[in-house]
Amino acid sequence: MKILKLFLQSNGFTPIRQHISMGFIILTLCILISGCSFKASSEPIALMEPIDVKLSVSSEEISLNETVHMEAVVTQEADVVGDADEVMFEVATSDGVSMEFEGEHQGEGVYVFDYQFKAAGEYKVTSHVTARGFHAMPSVHIVVKE
Repeated sequence: MKILKLFLQSNGFTPIRQHISMGFIILTLCILISGCSFKASSEPIALMEPIDVKLSVSSEEISLNETVHMEAVVTQEADVVGDADEVMFEVATSDGVSMEFEGEHQGEGVYVFDYQFKAAGEYKVTSHVTARGFHAMPSVHIVVKE
């Protein structure tokens, strides 16, 4: 510190300019020292794979008042997902009217729901699955004939 003061005085710095200059030099040294101590991590960041949902129905063409068995099999990489936050089955008509029903967990990542169609027409069944921070919503189409 004394050497720095003597250097600044010998170069014509006033006391106020000496304090400002010393502060600037100390701040610069602190930044340089802390920058040199930063160690970048060379470990790769592990990214989670999204969930995969396989939606299937017992039949895509059925008769009026027939019950359809719907099944959503939820996996993530090679693991079954038995801890889904939410599994809903949405049944929607071709004119946009829809209803949602909660799926029942059967074990081994399998969630099911049975529904009886009481009106003829074309329907879209979508499973809404939320699990492990991901959301998937595969769909299938069903035709109900009279």
